[in-house]
Amino acid sequence: MRPSFHPTRGALIIAAGGLFLAFVSVIVSERFIPLWAAFWVGFAVCLGLEFLQLGSGRFLRASIELPSTLPVGRSVSVPLRIEDRKKRPLSIDLVPTLSDPLDPVSPTRIELTEGSAVVSLPLRARRRGSVRVEAVSLRFGGRLRLLRCTVVLPLNEQSVGVPDIAPVQEAAIRFFGSNDYRTGLKIERLMGEGSEFESLREYLPGHDPRVIDWKASARHKRLYVRQFRAERNHQIVLGLDVGRLMGETIDGLPRLDHAVHAALLLGYVGLRTGDRIGAYAFDSQIRGYFAPRAGVHSFPALRAHVSALDYGHDETNFTLGLTDLAGRLDRRSLIVVVSDFVDAVTAELMIENLDRLARRHLVLFVAVRDPLFGKVARERPRSAVQVHQAAVLQGMNAERERVIRRLRRSGVGCIDAEPGAIRSQLLNRYLDVKRRERIA
Repeated sequence: MRPSFHPTRGALIIAAGGLFLAFVSVIVSERFIPLWAAFWVGFAVCLGLEFLQLGSGRFLRASIELPSTLPVGRSVSVPLRIEDRKKRPLSIDLVPTLSDPLDPVSPTRIELTEGSAVVSLPLRARRRGSVRVEAVSLRFGGRLRLLRCTVVLPLNEQSVGVPDIAPVQEAAIRFFGSNDYRTGLKIERLMGEGSEFESLREYLPGHDPRVIDWKASARHKRLYVRQFRAERNHQIVLGLDVGRLMGETIDGLPRLDHAVHAALLLGYVGLRTGDRIGAYAFDSQIRGYFAPRAGVHSFPALRAHVSALDYGHDETNFTLGLTDLAGRLDRRSLIVVVSDFVDAVTAELMIENLDRLARRHLVLFVAVRDPLFGKVARERPRSAVQVHQAAVLQGMNAERERVIRRLRRSGVGCIDAEPGAIRSQLLNRYLDVKRRERIA
C-alpha cells in the first residue's frame, strides 16, 4: 500500500512561526519580506530532505510466525519481525490489523538498532474458527522530526481458533493421584463398591458386613466377603446445545466455548478411565453426532468434532434434539446436556424432554450461569438503577431455581454454575457417578 506522510507538531509550530513573519512583513515593513521568503525556502528544503531520508518506507519488511491453531480464550505470544534493508536506526510505532475474532492489540513501540527487531504480539481468539492477521501499520519519523511516515505492510497470515485443551490436561493431571480418579482407570478391589464381582476373601475386622457372602461362609464354616471391581466401558454422551442463547458472550467467551471446554475435560477423563465417549450437538436441527468410542487415542477425533461446531442463531428445539438422541442410543448411558435457559416459560419443553430422557438414561443437566447473578447478589445497590437491576435479576434467579428444582424432582442431576466452576463441578459429579456405579 502507498505510504502516507503527516507533519509533526514541531513542523506545525515552525510553520506557524513562518505565518507570523508573513504577518509582520505585511503590517510592519516590507523589509521583512526577504526574511520571510528565505524562511519558507529553508523550511521547504528541510521538508524535502526529511522526505528523502524517510525513503517512503519502501525498505521496510514485516513477517510473522503465526501458529496453525490458537487456543480460544488464552493469550499466545506470536513473534513479529520488522526489518529495514537500509539498516537505519528507527523508532517505530507498530499497530497490527486483526480480524474480528481476535482481541485488539494496543500500539507498541520498537527500536530498530541494527536494521531489525522482533516484537511479541499477544494474540487472543475470542471465538473458534478462522482468524487472520491482515497487516501491520508502521509509523516513524525522520531525524529533523518534521514528518512522520505511515506504512501499511500486508501480512495476510491465517490461523484457526480451537478449544484450549491445556486446562483440560492440567485438570486431568490433578486427579491422577486421586482414588476416585483411578476408579475404572485400572482394576481396583473396592469393598462394597463397583458392580462387577471379582473374588472372595476371608472376612477381617473393618470389612463392611453388607458384603458378607453367607452361602460361601456356610460352606467353608468361616466368614467370607465379596470383592467387587469398578465397572468400565460405560457409555457417556456429551450433549451440546449450540443454539442462539449459547452464543452469548460471558467472561470473555461465548457460552458454547465454556461448554466445549468442560465437555472436553470430561471426555478426556472418561476416555482415560475406560469409558466410551460420544458427542451430540443440536439447536433447531441436528448439528452433529460423534458415536461413542473408547480409548485415549479417540480424544483427537473428539476434539476435532467438537471444535468444528458452529455458533447457531436459531432457537433450540429440545423436543427434536433429545428425541433424536434417545433413538440413537441402544444402552443405558450417562447423558450430559450443557445448555441454558432464560425463564420457566421458555424452559418448559426442555424440562419435559429431559424428564422423558431420564426415564431410561442417567441425565445430568449443566447450565452455564451468568456471573452477573452472583455479582448483583454480593454487591449492595447504591443507586435507583442498581436497585431496579437487582430486583429484576432476583426475579430471574428465583425462576431459575424453580426450574432446577423441577428437574431434580424428575431424577435429572443438575449443575448450575458460573463458567469458572463448571469444569470442576462436572468432573466431580462424573467421578461420584462412577464411584456409585449409577450408570449400570
